[in-house]
Amino acid sequence: TEVTSQGKKVLLEGGTDQPNIKLTNNGYDFSAGSIQSRSFPSEGIFVCAIGSLPLFSTADLPPAILSSSTEWLSFKRPIAEDHVELIHPDKMDLDQRVEVVDARTGCHLGHYFGSDGFCINASALNFVPSEKGIAGSNGKECTLLGPISWRSFLEDVAANHDSKPQQ
Repeated sequence: TEVTSQGKKVLLEGGTDQPNIKLTNNGYDFSAGSIQSRSFPSEGIFVCAIGSLPLFSTADLPPAILSSSTEWLSFKRPIAEDHVELIHPDKMDLDQRVEVVDARTGCHLGHYFGSDGFCINASALNFVPSEKGIAGSNGKECTLLGPISWRSFLEDVAANHDSKPQQ
């Protein structure tokens, strides 16, 4: 599955899905009306749309996700602690949310809100129903040296842009 333009915006630029739009990169719609109106795989895993690292499980979706009381996909915990990295903001940052990134690629996924859990952009994920297993993921790799925050990425882009000679 190719990464959609919205998925790229979220994963590579730190963007955010629109509230209540819970459409995964590979087309699974977890919006409340959509879930209630059709048969839906009850079990499966969510992998990063870039790199395919298994990140979250339907077992860790709170029941409220089905009732639309949450605006984004929300998980109690990741599949494995070392599959996500939390990027804490500097005290001087205006945005004080804790960023969640894919530990392998450094791609932006969403934010962590302590006891409220992981609030994740659906477009950053591919859903793999349990009957397909991990082989259903896209297998693409994102080659970064390690986890980075999109904040750092944007700062580097701005610094490189500012340092180019004017023509």
